[in-house]
Amino acid sequence: MKTVQTLAKANNDMKLGNHQVKHSKQEEGGRFFIYYSTAICTVDDENKTFWIDASYGSQSTTRACVAYRKHFESEGYREIINLSKA
Repeated sequence: MKTVQTLAKANNDMKLGNHQVKHSKQEEGGRFFIYYSTAICTVDDENKTFWIDASYGSQSTTRACVAYRKHFESEGYREIINLSKA
């Protein structure tokens, strides 16, 4: 998904259609990828990890989650399945 690739390369907060990326002001290297006002992917660039919240279950949200997962895995990031275990 080109939108995911574009947002992942953004150095500042950016919005494209229903997707957006926000850079954390509290955490260095933290980014939040938002779909329809809901953070579905959280990235820690410092540790090269990411977390997907796929709990919404709609077809379009699931497709967006898969696109973020595929992108970050291809960039060498490791997915954290359960944040409480991180």
